[in-house]
Amino acid sequence: MSSNSTPLSAIVVTPPTKTPKAHTTTAPRHQTSLSEAVQIDCQKTPVLISGTNGRLIAGLMIEHAVRSGNLIFVSGWSLGNVRLAFTAEGREKLHTALHRFARTDVTDHFQLNPSTWQAPGFITVLFAPSKPNSSSEKIALAASRDTQPWHHQTIQIDTQPGALKTPLALLHRYLPELLLASSHDCDVIAFELATSLPPSPGECPYARGFIETAYSYSGSSVGALSGWAFGQSGIRIWIEDGDGGRWPLDTTRSTVTRYRRGDVAKAFADHFGHHADRSGVLAALPGVTSAGGAISIRASDGKSLYVLHEVTLAENVGDPVRTAQWLAGIPCDQEDYIPRVERTDWRVLGPLVSARQVRLSRLETRIWSFGTAPEDPHASIIVPLYARYDFVEHQLVEFARDDWLLGHAEVIYVIDDPRLITPLRATADELWRLYRVPFSLVWGGTNRGYSAANNLGASVACGKILVFLNSDVFPKTPGWLENLVQTLDRSPDFGAIAPRLVFADGGIQHAGMRFEYRSQFGVWINHHPFVGLASELDPTKILTDMPAITGACFVTRRTAFDTVGGFDTGYLIGDFEDSDLCLKLRVAGYRIGYEPRVELIHLERQSFKSIGDDTFRMRVVLYNASRHQMRWRHMLEQVPTSNRPE
Repeated sequence: MSSNSTPLSAIVVTPPTKTPKAHTTTAPRHQTSLSEAVQIDCQKTPVLISGTNGRLIAGLMIEHAVRSGNLIFVSGWSLGNVRLAFTAEGREKLHTALHRFARTDVTDHFQLNPSTWQAPGFITVLFAPSKPNSSSEKIALAASRDTQPWHHQTIQIDTQPGALKTPLALLHRYLPELLLASSHDCDVIAFELATSLPPSPGECPYARGFIETAYSYSGSSVGALSGWAFGQSGIRIWIEDGDGGRWPLDTTRSTVTRYRRGDVAKAFADHFGHHADRSGVLAALPGVTSAGGAISIRASDGKSLYVLHEVTLAENVGDPVRTAQWLAGIPCDQEDYIPRVERTDWRVLGPLVSARQVRLSRLETRIWSFGTAPEDPHASIIVPLYARYDFVEHQLVEFARDDWLLGHAEVIYVIDDPRLITPLRATADELWRLYRVPFSLVWGGTNRGYSAANNLGASVACGKILVFLNSDVFPKTPGWLENLVQTLDRSPDFGAIAPRLVFADGGIQHAGMRFEYRSQFGVWINHHPFVGLASELDPTKILTDMPAITGACFVTRRTAFDTVGGFDTGYLIGDFEDSDLCLKLRVAGYRIGYEPRVELIHLERQSFKSIGDDTFRMRVVLYNASRHQMRWRHMLEQVPTSNRPE
């Protein structure tokens, strides 16, 4: 060993006549449980540096090292601005998380003034990937003082099955210190240790909790819980199920959202004061699979564990829309809503939406054809129908006047509402005989949602060009489709092109889309510029590249559509799927075009109005905006936009 700050002749390395008592540490369960943690042999005496006057300059003692899976938990003490670095056999330095704390046994032994010395105790977490084909591994310790090398040591890790097991009772001795650590990795260890304490009888003196609703969703490995819980400072609170799954309430990587509960704060103000203010709990519970099992809210101060409340998990069928309605009813401050949705709501809704799409893929598709469509259509018009079908006749009236459409396009109506099957089939033959526009009805077995309904229509379409059209969009003149298709055919660098859409009074509804950041919600939304202006005030006169276009009416090549996987089916009900598709096409190298020389009428969001009241519809928009933002934040910040966040 050497030191560059003091001559070698002046350094005296001596073990003390009485070494401070060793503490004991452990690591969290990552690949193995704490009961399987392996204790590692460490140095028996400290390494000390004293000056010529015999006064202590620096010291180091590695007391314990415990391995659990791919984590190594090292504890000990050091004095004199000592820095530690660990390396696994020839590999790069291991990532470490260090937490320091007072050690009165050390400062008392060396008769040090705690106010002039750095807190000597330390706990460090090492991330060392396991070596499955090796029975042992060496960790190299390099200690330095004032950035200069000072001490080296090798720690041998025995991974043989017969290695010494570390008693949990000894590991718990460090728990109170770990509960105060700011490091996430130390926090993980503290949580692991706190949850392994045996439950104590009686009411918890420093925390309260109550479960109001707890679901396990059938067909999906996720659960949800709502209620309230709070504790005094330094108390760890978590949710735990009967299978050993645990979800901490107050960590940065938790799937739990806390919110204000005025009723709870008022009820416990006399005994707990401000601790009960943000007591509301909304939790996504990934991994929950068994209904009928117990689930509880628990608390620990590092010495005792209490069960605050326990209930039985109720089974829920897992309908995404009904679950979204339940989530929307849980209060949340406006500025906290998007973080809550990203942190918790989508952790519940995402698996439910995915599970539903798997179920839908197994359903039978039925097709009814009326009239004979062109044998080899150049374009396929796909129109999803939900809530109402009276617009079909208005569209057929306009299609009947368009010779190019009749000769080069097929028309496909995708029924996405079981309530429409009987009345629509009853009138379909009459509509065919009256307007002589061949069309097909496609039924996918249930309501699939906007994206899945359009994807279903595309799967049975024969055209090289796919035309996605809302049922409330109507041509103003013949030739609209021919112009859009020919523009796309002449523009191979464009992946999708949309026309101008206007309201019934002639004001602009769609002239391309941009992305706008709404600071009041903290989320990017789809913005329609020039809405309400007269068409002649539209500054765009020719085909123009846009960040995105509306899904109400656009054309795309089947090859491009298939290349990006069609519409994403992970959104709720129907919103943001169009801009999502545009961003996928942009990533694939295509441009997105707005063609103002083609104009149609759009009554706008007629079917969307049927999904619920204004409050829930707004929540649906925010749900989908948050998912859109999570998927495309990097793109949203690059394409032309407005109101960019600071």
